[in-house]
Amino acid sequence: MDVERGQVLVKDAPKGTGDMRAGRVTLAAGQGVDIDPSGHLSRLRPSDMKQVLAWQNRQAVFKNTPLGQVLRELELYHDVRVKLACPELETKGITGTFDMHDLDQTLEVIMAAASLQAERLADGTITLCK
Repeated sequence: MDVERGQVLVKDAPKGTGDMRAGRVTLAAGQGVDIDPSGHLSRLRPSDMKQVLAWQNRQAVFKNTPLGQVLRELELYHDVRVKLACPELETKGITGTFDMHDLDQTLEVIMAAASLQAERLADGTITLCK
């Protein structure tokens, strides 16, 4: 959770019925906190609002994000299947701000950064390989 302006009170999930020790933090503009699957809060952290709000301009901002995760994000924006033929590259870090309006341009940049080539299959799947 990240706050662009104002303040937001965020509370931990209680550890059981009647638990009054649930953690809480008040976030101010430019701050964030992560919530794990069990509902517990992480430490307060500075928020990168450019990255958080990029989706509003159909942009995606990645900072050393695993290539596999970047490709899954592309699939969401473009309703396309992108397959990585080299599984060992799934964890390769990608950094950059990508305009998600143009799938081909975004793929070109990613392919150049990771030294990949694309093959488009008959079913529309895009396979990236060395």
